[in-house]
Amino acid sequence: MKKLYKGDRTGLPPRIPHAHVAMARSISYMGLQIAFLFSGQSVLSVLFTVAAFAFHLKIVSPLQEGRVTEFFEFWGNILANSCPFIAVFYLQKTIARCFFLQDKLSPTDKDKPLALNNIRAFQNASYFGVFYNVVVGMAAALSRLLRSMVWGCLTISRIDQTLMPSGFQGTRDTGYCSWVSVLLVDANHTNPTALVFCHLLLKRRLTCSLFSYNQLGHFSTLALHTATVARQRRRGRRGRLRWWLSYTLLRNPSLVLLRRRGPAPGCAASQR
Repeated sequence: MKKLYKGDRTGLPPRIPHAHVAMARSISYMGLQIAFLFSGQSVLSVLFTVAAFAFHLKIVSPLQEGRVTEFFEFWGNILANSCPFIAVFYLQKTIARCFFLQDKLSPTDKDKPLALNNIRAFQNASYFGVFYNVVVGMAAALSRLLRSMVWGCLTISRIDQTLMPSGFQGTRDTGYCSWVSVLLVDANHTNPTALVFCHLLLKRRLTCSLFSYNQLGHFSTLALHTATVARQRRRGRRGRLRWWLSYTLLRNPSLVLLRRRGPAPGCAASQR
């Protein structure tokens, strides 16, 4: 909200709802928040139940029944399959830091610049690491899906967090759109700068009204003085124009014949 007061909308989605949509979404915000809380509680209850059952089945039950060998075989297979991938990943980071990056520009720099040192070695490593990275990518895709499901279940009750990918959170996620709409409505109606400006404007208007009209509804002294000054200015301007006209005609008698003639006295009287 403080960022919105300053005019900073970096935390909002690129596509914000229109004014009427934001107002309608802000009305349904409270109901959606309650529904999200109940649905999140239900999903978390099921998730924790499944996690507790899996923990009991894979860890507690083998230890209670004396199946220690099965317990160690299960976790040994997991560690044996995951440790090589982790070791290769850290080995790639070490090789990239030592051989593929140029030296630091300054001894005080914390990291090396993103500039290649051995381009051909880098290309060879990328080529021969394709097949290994395909296997790692399949595991990473499965891990990405599982993590998205877990974090989605954990944050389903949070209306300020969207479960949609980037670019769709402002229009496809109803709860998140309602939260953004409430922020916009509150920011537009509780902005301290706008409130102070409106307060000063209203105060100035009331002050001017008190000085302009008295209790009987007539013009006050200030209003009469303003009207008098304006009338005197108009008269002074008209006098200056007439003076310059007479001076110009006096210095240029030939312009008298070119002046525009006014209406006849009878026509002027009838028009009046």
